[in-house]
Amino acid sequence: MKIKLLIISFSILTSQAFAKVECKGTDVSNWDNCIGETANSNGETSKGPYIKGKKHGLFRDSIWVYREHISSDGYIKKGHYVNGIKQGIWSYCYTRQVSYTYFRIGKYNEKGERDGPWGEFNTYEQYFVNGSHGKYWGFSDSGCYVETALYHLNKEDPCSTKKSPLGGSNLFTNIDVYKNGDLVDSGGVCNHPTLDTTGEYKNTSMFKEWVELLENYEN
Repeated sequence: MKIKLLIISFSILTSQAFAKVECKGTDVSNWDNCIGETANSNGETSKGPYIKGKKHGLFRDSIWVYREHISSDGYIKKGHYVNGIKQGIWSYCYTRQVSYTYFRIGKYNEKGERDGPWGEFNTYEQYFVNGSHGKYWGFSDSGCYVETALYHLNKEDPCSTKKSPLGGSNLFTNIDVYKNGDLVDSGGVCNHPTLDTTGEYKNTSMFKEWVELLENYEN
């Protein structure tokens, strides 16, 4: 596993070292050693480094639907591609203004499948300013990635309301475990703003594995 992670890390670092300029033209297959941005028909944008026409490195995919008088919503997905395949740590931040918002983070295997524990954080935002066009301070504003998870996680007592060692509110709620893309286990829910909370993760193997994944990540 360590060898695979080293290979992935080297590939990503190599792509980031060379991909400094903006990709030219609209033919993605011709993009090489550059930063490109695409958009699909739903309005989702995807931006990151390309090598030989393939996504290769850290990408940020996002969409936000602005509304003037009712709740705006959208999401951010962030993580690494290796030769066009999702690999390593990926995150997903969903935000709906004046509603519950959540953040998930875990890893993809070399086949581009969810694999191992994926942790989730939840909170409920009730602040709304009419005409604000959906401006919001939440998971996405703190990076929507490893640093966000560590900021909002009390590793010693994950199902408590105690702040994290970094001073953030402990917003961790649950873990789902995947194997080759399939959901195979779940530890229940704790510390959730709206759901019944009966889960417990302190000293569990799935929680320890997930925390180790976060702590071993090198940007």
